[in-house]
Amino acid sequence: HWRYRPNEPIQICSAQTIEKRGFFPGCKFLIVDEAHAVRKATADLIKGVQSLRVIGLTATPFTKGLKDLYSNIVNVATTDELTDAGYLVPMKVYAAKAIDMAGAKVVAGEWSDKEVETRGLQIVGDIVSHWRKLGRGKPTIVFATNIAHSKHIVAQFVAAGIAAEHIDYLTPEEDRIAILDRVRSGQTTIISNSAMLAEGLDIPQLEVMILARPTKSLIRYIQQAGRILRPAEGKAN
Repeated sequence: HWRYRPNEPIQICSAQTIEKRGFFPGCKFLIVDEAHAVRKATADLIKGVQSLRVIGLTATPFTKGLKDLYSNIVNVATTDELTDAGYLVPMKVYAAKAIDMAGAKVVAGEWSDKEVETRGLQIVGDIVSHWRKLGRGKPTIVFATNIAHSKHIVAQFVAAGIAAEHIDYLTPEEDRIAILDRVRSGQTTIISNSAMLAEGLDIPQLEVMILARPTKSLIRYIQQAGRILRPAEGKAN
């Protein structure tokens, strides 16, 4: 690849690329972004090279086993501190209608996808009506149980005359860019997905999050909620 320059002192790469091509020999200092998403190859490197100095960065340091990779935790700033300083906007939470998960099957500490999908589909109609009441007209991101559920939610919004689009990992790159550009410009009011946009999405205009996927994961919830906390002009909360 034309950007491959192994002799440069600083290398910035995706974890997947490094796993396939191998870590740089002689690496002395490693910075791991999204450190809560522990990857086996990265963990093996940290454990296997005693002289390696490592900093892990994450807003959600709750993954089981992080203490085996990192010796100290530094809480640089709390959410309240960032909000008071103007780096985040305050958040209001409305429990319009909770999905009934009583007796739902749990797999590895999380509700099973099948249970979440089946029960989530039952409140799609309420999602549209509650959005009209609580978030009408505001740029909105929806987190659904899976791709089919997300498309179903979008169809309901579109049927109600609201500009909405779905995005997932199968969406061609050029279409993804176009969809997100329409969200940024205000042409599209509702952007819906399953889990693809939970991390890394930077569209400060987003004001409303619809969590149509119940979760037991604190990490997942915080990452998703963070998509609407970035300040933007005219955005109070």
